[in-house]
Amino acid sequence: MSDALPKFCFVIHPVSLEDVARYEPGAKGKGEPIIRKILEWMPPWAAVHVTGVRAPDGRETEGWFIGAPLMPEQMLELPREEVYSRILRAIEIGAELGAQVAGLGAFTGVVGDAGVTINERSPIPSRPETRSPSSPVCRVCFAARRRWALIRPAPRRSSSARPARSGARAFASSHRK
Repeated sequence: MSDALPKFCFVIHPVSLEDVARYEPGAKGKGEPIIRKILEWMPPWAAVHVTGVRAPDGRETEGWFIGAPLMPEQMLELPREEVYSRILRAIEIGAELGAQVAGLGAFTGVVGDAGVTINERSPIPSRPETRSPSSPVCRVCFAARRRWALIRPAPRRSSSARPARSGARAFASSHRK
């Protein structure tokens, strides 16, 4: 049995219209209702692959930030089962990529019953960031989120040439402590 840290995914989402505009500058100046509707139509996606994350004891892991494109207000207003479904699909994407544990960022960890239902239905163990992370992999997952939060989005080129990483940078920067 190896003492390597499991691979992780961390579910992220925009917390404001400004976050959406940072990721997609074309959204700036558009009305909130249209932005919210577009977010409702967007499926979760793998935003960035994070490598080289080390635990305090030196063990290394990797993971993925998975975007669940709903703003906090939408997570509270939409039917709870629809929100659960979006979060669970994000975790499934992470599991398909090889993640063995999931971190729930911002509102994904508090919607409904503070992550209990999500964890029960998830294909891999999940834990909200609002709970004190007790395992080394949770600490690494949250450290990765903090690490990527320091990176600003790259300048936008064209919609076809934009690297997937720039979106994660924008969304991750909204999750600073």
